[in-house]
Amino acid sequence: MTHYAWDPHVELIGQAVLSFFSNLNSDSIKPYLDASGIFEVDPHEWYSIEDVLAVMNLIADHEDASYNFVALACRRRTSAR
Repeated sequence: MTHYAWDPHVELIGQAVLSFFSNLNSDSIKPYLDASGIFEVDPHEWYSIEDVLAVMNLIADHEDASYNFVALACRRRTSAR
């Protein structure tokens, strides 16, 4: 499987990283976050892109990768409208 890499000086705002926690398949993605040491995210802090890519590389190594990557783009609804 392809593994992704980026300039180690690049950072990603926490708001974008939150998609790993609140998506349609967040329960299945949580073990990848735990394995990468990402337990909590502050939406106003900056995070190394390498940490985020480590999670994505772990996801990519599993047979349900396509489903999990699509789920990242689909936000879990947290309240009724």
